[in-house]
Amino acid sequence: MSKEMYVILGFDMETDIGSWTREYKGLKNGTPIILDILDKAKVKATFFFTADAAKNNPEIVHQIRQQGHEIGNHSLYHETVGEALFYMPYDSNPLLAEEVKPRLEKATEILTKIAGKRPVSFRAPRLFGSAQVIRVLEEIGFLVDASY
Repeated sequence: MSKEMYVILGFDMETDIGSWTREYKGLKNGTPIILDILDKAKVKATFFFTADAAKNNPEIVHQIRQQGHEIGNHSLYHETVGEALFYMPYDSNPLLAEEVKPRLEKATEILTKIAGKRPVSFRAPRLFGSAQVIRVLEEIGFLVDASY
């Protein structure tokens, strides 16, 4: 009896160099190249957008959806939503536990409006998750946490 195996290919769609800039040059210039490669290989992927990146680049969100890829949630901004595992320069303080749910709900609302479909996959910025983040994801209906 053989078991099916899946590989999830994901791309983080955020400002350049994590949160160190406010520009989207990589997203704008690199995404068409990635989409072309995926199309030629007949491979689908998940593109984890911050809500801010989606608001600033809705045409890219639409192009990704039109090509049959999944839009995932990567938080509202590229903020630390869980427990920081190590110091990151220019990183603001992680969200307080009580801030996690409203921030992820707001990001989900924005992404749903732009993409036309509610995201069910999540990846925490910097992969810094926590038990609190997982509880919130379950509460608000996410099926996948690709953080760890």
